[in-house]
Amino acid sequence: MNFILDRLTLRSFLPIFLISLLFFVLILQLVDLFEHIVTYLNREIPASVIAWSQLLFLPQTMVFSIPPALLFAISFTLGSMYSNNELIAVFGAGRPLRRFVLPLILVAVCTAAGLFFFDDQVAIPAQGARNELRRQLIGSSGFTTTNTTVSWDGGRLVFFTEYYARSSDSMDRVTVIERSSDGSLLRRISARSARWSDGRWVFTDAVIFEPVGESGRLTAQRHETFSDERYTVSPDVFRRGSEDIQEMTRAEARDFIQQRQDAGLPSRQAETDYLSRYAFSMTPIIVAIFATAVGSRVKKSVLLLSLLTALILSVLFYVSSMIFGLFARFGYLSPAAGAFGPVLLFLFLSIFSLFRART
Repeated sequence: MNFILDRLTLRSFLPIFLISLLFFVLILQLVDLFEHIVTYLNREIPASVIAWSQLLFLPQTMVFSIPPALLFAISFTLGSMYSNNELIAVFGAGRPLRRFVLPLILVAVCTAAGLFFFDDQVAIPAQGARNELRRQLIGSSGFTTTNTTVSWDGGRLVFFTEYYARSSDSMDRVTVIERSSDGSLLRRISARSARWSDGRWVFTDAVIFEPVGESGRLTAQRHETFSDERYTVSPDVFRRGSEDIQEMTRAEARDFIQQRQDAGLPSRQAETDYLSRYAFSMTPIIVAIFATAVGSRVKKSVLLLSLLTALILSVLFYVSSMIFGLFARFGYLSPAAGAFGPVLLFLFLSIFSLFRART
């Protein structure tokens, strides 16, 4: 009896889930396409390139679409069963609601685990490739950072560059300040450019200022090229300083955060975005519990109410995530609280709704 009802529930749920997932993916694809259609037309970008760009966007749309699709599918399935009096028969047979929806909750748990790895291994690399393609299409793949300052080794080395070229790991108009542990000046380098070669920075057309004696008078020496083993700050510090952490895998994001902390740069927003990936992977479980409570109450206009519920709860969750993220960014909350706060809030509300659901 138990397995028969479980199979019945899954057979009713899975087709609706796949159709709703396709619907939400299509909506996001169309919104993105029409948002950039003017740029595509003005630059006369070929249709094949546009299609490839949209294909690279597909994994990301799937990640965003799974939670609302799951919420809609579960609430619609249960609502349809309730309107057809099927749930009344199930409850009359002694099967409580929480046991009846257990297969759907297990599907949500498996989806959450799969979503986490799919996002990290497929969606994020695809989105990074798409963003790089768009940068090339609009001609912005040259200098990617301007007026970048990097502090290294506890502030003993400070780099300032007006332009950093991501594609060639080179800098234009570079100033390097080297200080001792007590903060006194050891050397200042002003160079026209610098490039990364053999594990160190090589400065071109460099003027080196160094203090002489106790007077602190500076002497200047000009070098056509200059390098020193002390200037080995990784290009990743400059390159990733301009990158969006959303384009990095988990391993790359951890390295990025560590590099910013080592360089003395703010990392609260990066930490919040990194932890939000773990929090977001829990949303299928939350929406499944919410949908169970909603579906057991809906008897009329099941399709409309299920769709509205999915959209409203999705908007509320994303808005609350933005608010918590801003609080974490400005220091009112810790990065962990900013990332997991909305998830824990909606998890509490969903469990509360489930225990008050019709059974």
